[in-house]
Amino acid sequence: MNVKKVEWRFAVLWSVFIVLLTLLPYEIAKAKTPAGMCFTDFISNSYDQESYMAWMKQASQGSVLFEDKYTTENQSGMFFHPLFLLCGKTAGFFGLDMLTAYHIMRVVFGAGMLLLIYLFGTFFIKEIRIRRYFLIFISLAAGWGFLAPNPVIWFNKYNIMSLDMWVSEASTFLIVLTKPLFAFSLGVLLAIFMLMLKAFHSLDKKLAYAAGVLGLFLALTHPYDVFTAYIILFFYLVFKRSEKEEYYLFALFFFFSLIGIGYQFVLFTYDPVLKEWAKTFTPTPNPLSFIVGYGFSAIFTLLYIIKKNWKRNNLDIFLVVWLFAVLMASYFPVNFQRRLLLGFQVPLVILAVKYIFEFLLPALRKIKLTKFLGPGFLLIAIVMISIPTNIRYVYDCFSDIKSNIYNYNLYMEDIEALNWLDKNTNKKDAVLASKVISLYIPARSGNKVYAGHYDQTVNYAEKTRNIQLFYQQKLPAAFRQDFLKINRIKYIYFGPFESMLGNPGLDKLNFLQKVYSSSSAKLSIYKVKE
Repeated sequence: MNVKKVEWRFAVLWSVFIVLLTLLPYEIAKAKTPAGMCFTDFISNSYDQESYMAWMKQASQGSVLFEDKYTTENQSGMFFHPLFLLCGKTAGFFGLDMLTAYHIMRVVFGAGMLLLIYLFGTFFIKEIRIRRYFLIFISLAAGWGFLAPNPVIWFNKYNIMSLDMWVSEASTFLIVLTKPLFAFSLGVLLAIFMLMLKAFHSLDKKLAYAAGVLGLFLALTHPYDVFTAYIILFFYLVFKRSEKEEYYLFALFFFFSLIGIGYQFVLFTYDPVLKEWAKTFTPTPNPLSFIVGYGFSAIFTLLYIIKKNWKRNNLDIFLVVWLFAVLMASYFPVNFQRRLLLGFQVPLVILAVKYIFEFLLPALRKIKLTKFLGPGFLLIAIVMISIPTNIRYVYDCFSDIKSNIYNYNLYMEDIEALNWLDKNTNKKDAVLASKVISLYIPARSGNKVYAGHYDQTVNYAEKTRNIQLFYQQKLPAAFRQDFLKINRIKYIYFGPFESMLGNPGLDKLNFLQKVYSSSSAKLSIYKVKE
């Protein structure tokens, strides 16, 4: 691996260009915010992003070990996440709000991930021009999801999910656009692979130890990817008939990183709240989803595997093992099947690019038309026909924002009230609010909520029904009082979204004290009297 300065200049400039490109959809959505409302700064499903910021908020307020703030049940409060701890502490040090910190994180980790993808590609691609094309292709390429007239019908009827439209782990562009946690995790995973490949080649134990440290960090950050690393590295050693020294290096990495997996296992087995969260099932869809979701990349990779004359000492075997090992593992009977797909596009695109340059372009040069157009035109054409899904994804996001205004925007009164909660309440106190507002409270004010996240709230469906019942007008006052006491709720939030559920007449309840009222008098916060 020999990366020249001029290569890094291109890789850095291109990575910066891509992350800046992903800022545009957010700015466009913000410009279309309805009058009197504030854009929440997310163009896709915001549940994950808000939960990430909730962890960061706790770190910015001094915590090292975290609680699940989206539920009020007793819990250990022993959740440790080094990435959100670091990001939250940094945000607190510089006085940044969590939204600003989150998008800085998204830009920085997105660019860093692309640079590590490029560096990883240099292990397998020798020519600089092909490396550059690989970076361009993997930054923009998607599958054929844009052709699906209604992806929901595909999924419900045939269990075919367009991965490039639905699964951000499966698409490099979607990761940069939406998920800094995935960008960071993929970067660490690639760093582990590079260290271990060099360790296998040089038999250097220090490299395996370094990979083990990264594996421990990854296990505490996004543990699914450590299982990916275990599976791929082990099968790679088996397939290439490695010597016992290489298995020893793998064992060093395995047992060092296993410390983090052990911590997560104990925590998610015995903490009652995290145990429920761990039951979330993310199944891998019909295998045809991979063809639809990766399009030409999948086709070109299959052709390359078929046409290539393989030898066991060929380093490209690692990429083939990655693909088949993850395909197999993603259908294991575990709850996190689809989580194993993070980074799957990397080996796929490397092999696809190899097919383009080793087989496709030489074959097309024999055709007079392609001689006239030149290889540059053909490469551009391949990229251009691979990006429509990304365009449709953003377009669909805008359509959803327009159709479901309340999923992406809050009233200005709500923003002011959340700021008041942040400055005037104990962060251990729980707040009752509509499920819309409850999604934002842990990240914006740091308080617990009764129910606000479909994954992290215990018995979410039942609790959202209870919220609707509480805000109805005819509910007896004694029932409301008992409900608040049983669930240890200290504050009741009543604003525009809650008024859509009903008008419970909170001003008339003698066990409540109004502690906040907006300037428009449309929003009030009540404290439960001791």
